[in-house]
Amino acid sequence: MYGINKPLGFLPYRSNNGSTWNNQLTSYRIQTNGGSPAFGYAQNIFCGDPVALGNDGTIVLASESAPVLGVFGGVKYTIPAGQSGIGGPYIFSPYWPANTSVLPNTTIEALIIDDPNVVYNIQASNSNPTGVGAAAIPLGVSAIQIGKNANFAIGGIPFTDNPAIVPQNPTMGTVANGLSSYYLDVSTIAQSNANTLNLKILDLTPVTTPGVTNQGSYQNAFYPNGGVGIQVGNFNNVLVIFNNDVLKGGPGTPSGIQNVTQTDTIAVADFRTVFSVGVNLVNAPGAGFTLVVNSFSLTFSGLTTAFTGGGAVGLKYGAVPLAAPFASGRVAAAAITGIPLGANPTTLTFSGVPVGLSAVGITDTALTLAGATADFANGANATISYTLNYSIVPTV
Repeated sequence: MYGINKPLGFLPYRSNNGSTWNNQLTSYRIQTNGGSPAFGYAQNIFCGDPVALGNDGTIVLASESAPVLGVFGGVKYTIPAGQSGIGGPYIFSPYWPANTSVLPNTTIEALIIDDPNVVYNIQASNSNPTGVGAAAIPLGVSAIQIGKNANFAIGGIPFTDNPAIVPQNPTMGTVANGLSSYYLDVSTIAQSNANTLNLKILDLTPVTTPGVTNQGSYQNAFYPNGGVGIQVGNFNNVLVIFNNDVLKGGPGTPSGIQNVTQTDTIAVADFRTVFSVGVNLVNAPGAGFTLVVNSFSLTFSGLTTAFTGGGAVGLKYGAVPLAAPFASGRVAAAAITGIPLGANPTTLTFSGVPVGLSAVGITDTALTLAGATADFANGANATISYTLNYSIVPTV
């Protein structure tokens, strides 16, 4: 929470089309045991927690890398006659207390932000600190990580620094106010842009003051006071959107097709070994799905020494070398060794190739940038970036 390790979960910020979030919540059910007395879902769900649909169509906590329905915004339920509760026997609460007793034959109504186009504000932290002391581990998101994917998390391995200096990641939400403690896990950003990661980082969060912006009562109730500018440094906040929302038809939805545009850079050393090692661009999408390349381009700039050697380069399904099954067209080695020196960028375009979705070797298979015959040499000081557009489609 603005430089302090106090995550508040997913706070709706705006719509992805730039408009203000409309404060819309949709009613879903929370499971009960159907007995008498009746008890509801056995885990706490806090306001701002990510949720999913269980096998019976009721609301459950979402898990990392699994399809998400939306964000929990509160709950309504009726307690048994004679049981005390705030506001009487009919309760509206910002969070669901695990195993709460409810009046038999009544519905537990969960209020969910299920619009797949909502952009959320969420604090960054780290679930897997590997250094000694807080200064040795990444605890925030930087501007160069905008556009990357990440997972959400709660809890995690304790920091080795003094908890009085760096508060530990909370392991659950706050009962006193019903608010979530989920955060964006910066330790997952380096896992490439795998489509299985829950979140797309859109921006660093601007600092605002409650009552000044026109973002709606939900946000203004929970945002702390701030100045002007963007969030930088440890435990900063970022703006994200769910990659794998079930209402987008993302991975995990049987009829879903998800279109993804991925941009990143490739180290020169990694590109040189495109034949012997290759460059993994997208991890396998999961059982029952196939990655279909629509377009792919490589941009080179800043060469001071030309590439030499090498062979044809393209995208394929699975590991090196470049051979069937192909995922894109290929460019010849001469196109790469002929890239001019200097700062002006040169872009090589690879078109996608038609694939039969039932073809052997492409279902649930990663995309790799591969070379056909040999590695490259030289290519000193090159900056290499790429743009990949692909679809995740159900296998037929």
